[in-house]
Amino acid sequence: MNGLLRGWLRDPIERGVYQLTRAYMTRDRDIRMRLYPALATITVFAILPLIDHKMSGRAGPVFVLTFIGMLTNTAMATLKMSPQYMASDVFRYAPLASAAPVFHGARKAVIVGFVLPAFVLASPIRWCALRQHELMLAILPVLAAMPTLSLLNGLVGDYLPLSRPMTLGRQGVTNVLYMIVGSIGSGAISAVALLGVKQGWFWAFFAVELVVLLAVHAVLLRGIRVRKFEAVLE
Repeated sequence: MNGLLRGWLRDPIERGVYQLTRAYMTRDRDIRMRLYPALATITVFAILPLIDHKMSGRAGPVFVLTFIGMLTNTAMATLKMSPQYMASDVFRYAPLASAAPVFHGARKAVIVGFVLPAFVLASPIRWCALRQHELMLAILPVLAAMPTLSLLNGLVGDYLPLSRPMTLGRQGVTNVLYMIVGSIGSGAISAVALLGVKQGWFWAFFAVELVVLLAVHAVLLRGIRVRKFEAVLE
């Protein structure tokens, strides 16, 4: 692990969960089969403007950024499921005052190992597909919002990775719920950003968004941190 990541993952519990999550994301076949097909959807929507030039206006970028906005929440929901879910009892027996470092370790693993690669994959395709390259600026507000949107998974209950059995109905409902939340947030941000690019007030919007995100991020972090962890005490 390089120095930059160590600085971002100062808590040893957070760092350990990060490494565990990244290992499952890269080595576990079941996780890979449920996680990475989402990148194909983003690639398809990124390429569509090359085929249909009507998609190269506002609709195309909004669709791509909306799907990217779903990634963090859907990946976090997917990583809750595992055939080896009983092994996650180790979290319950560990002397943890809060589930926050566990949640943040998994969240940061998703951002580094899944969401950022999606941006890297989609950006050059979008550059080639868009006739108006200034529309690429709309990526910045969505990218800035990703860390804050990723905190939504930690607001309700204790987030423990790989802790639920592979129940199709539960996974489907959970994923759809998080997809809706993520898509509404990223879709709205990208739509306003594109409008700002068109009308010349993009940078003002971006500055206001950053201020709002900092405040919301701090509130969400505190809410996750102060919630007591429901551990097994025996």
